[in-house]
Amino acid sequence: MGLFKQTYKDWDLMIIDDCSDVPVQTNPLITKIVGRISREGHNVKIKRFDKNIGIATARACILDELKKYKYVVDLNDDHFLEPDCLERLREVISNENIGAVTPATPFFFGDDEGNDPIYFIHKKYDPNRMFNAIRVSKGENGEKRLTLSRQVDYIYDIKKPIKIEHGSQLMYKPELIDELPKHYSNLGFTEETDLSLRIAKAGKEIWFVPTAINWHLQSSQGGTRSISLEERRRKAEKDFDKFHKTWWDWLWENGYR
Repeated sequence: MGLFKQTYKDWDLMIIDDCSDVPVQTNPLITKIVGRISREGHNVKIKRFDKNIGIATARACILDELKKYKYVVDLNDDHFLEPDCLERLREVISNENIGAVTPATPFFFGDDEGNDPIYFIHKKYDPNRMFNAIRVSKGENGEKRLTLSRQVDYIYDIKKPIKIEHGSQLMYKPELIDELPKHYSNLGFTEETDLSLRIAKAGKEIWFVPTAINWHLQSSQGGTRSISLEERRRKAEKDFDKFHKTWWDWLWENGYR
């Protein structure tokens, strides 16, 4: 419905169904919404995968299809766009020096008891928590150290678009991306960082657009939240190891210290 209400109307929709319990084609609510979107003149395509692969792998599998578009924006099923979100993102990404833009993503957290969700956003300016961050360093014995911060909360203090290191829920220019990895899990610890770095590697900038609002209605259940903490830890370590091997040399050589 967030897409249906957008003030900017020239878009297509691709729904990625990675092994949902009720396939998209038979989900009555989604079928109804998709029908309304189609009647508005938007092209809708549904791609079904047989296992839960996550957005990073799905994006890699359909990259060739995405490249026919000038811009692509990735959305999860728990996002809700303000009506002018796409329009505001496009205004900034149209700059030829910019390869991707990221909206503000304030969170609503639900709980297991079905109580009212809790609205959460940082209201105090704290540069260490404000955006995703990459830190690369060498220890006393020359060992490599790479740290990722996954915190993506946005502050009321910022009123105008600003250049950032990397972001999440990006609108990006797919023509800049030669390839995407299919080996990350669906935990999401590295997928947006990887995409951001590929934009940087293409010589383009990433900007945060504070007036483009993408609400994140985060559930406390479902998806990877259903697996054990030990399994999550194992997946995260595997992701981080692959990310480290892919990006360390480029990060170090290009001054991400």
